[in-house]
Amino acid sequence: MRTLSSAQMTALEDDATMLVTIWKIIHKNGVTVLARLTDLDVPLVVNGETYTPNGSTDRSSIKMNVGLGADNLDIKGVLGIATIDEDGLREGRYDYAQLEVSLAFANLNIDPIPLGKGRFGEVTVDNGAYAVEINGPTFPLQATVGEVTTPTCRADFGDARCTVSLASWRHTYTLAAVPNGRTLTLGGATQLPVGGSTYNGGLVEVMDGPAVGLFMEIRSAVYPQLTLYQPFVILPEGGDTVRVTVGCSKQYTTCRDVFSNGINFQGEKDVPGIDSMLAPGVE
Repeated sequence: MRTLSSAQMTALEDDATMLVTIWKIIHKNGVTVLARLTDLDVPLVVNGETYTPNGSTDRSSIKMNVGLGADNLDIKGVLGIATIDEDGLREGRYDYAQLEVSLAFANLNIDPIPLGKGRFGEVTVDNGAYAVEINGPTFPLQATVGEVTTPTCRADFGDARCTVSLASWRHTYTLAAVPNGRTLTLGGATQLPVGGSTYNGGLVEVMDGPAVGLFMEIRSAVYPQLTLYQPFVILPEGGDTVRVTVGCSKQYTTCRDVFSNGINFQGEKDVPGIDSMLAPGVE
């Protein structure tokens, strides 16, 4: 149960008190403040921090559970202010950001009342408006703990479990052309080593230009053209530098024969599938 100070209780009982909602959005690093917003129509200073007016922001009712159930809070708003923009949402700038929502006293010098907090979950952007699902502190308890057996590898190519060094499997190119958001044409000769490696299922990262920092998975590659799973939010341009990482099919034969890494394969290639185990005559 939240405990209120006597000053807060007195202010809530006074009809002259002006109550406003304030929002603080903090980067997932827990340090960088991405935005401070208020539904007041003028800037509001609370505890030395200035909150910017954003009357378009709205929140659902806040449900805070006593047990282990997930807390619930949704926020909605209209894009257009400098602090929250469509490109930032689509680029993932706010992914897993922490949101703190409080009730502030606009005409009194009293500490705000915390209403709830959580992290950005699913973000939806449509026709200039956004909706964000905020996941409370208990949300991770809904996640599945542990792993199931799979015939394919569960590691990400090049991570600590895979152990493959990406230095030999990551190449830099200059873009010759960008026919559309899902198609990139690489310039120069291919840098793929012989031995069956391919950029199918790999990753392309933009290193400079207007789309610097963005990356996307590669659906298919027939050199010099890469076809992406999803289009870039901001299109790179011809002449920009991209870094392309070889893809891994997650199959044991690829791990063993292409990357010489069969000993670190993170799958169970010899475990029979459910169809085999349930087939008639299997005991």
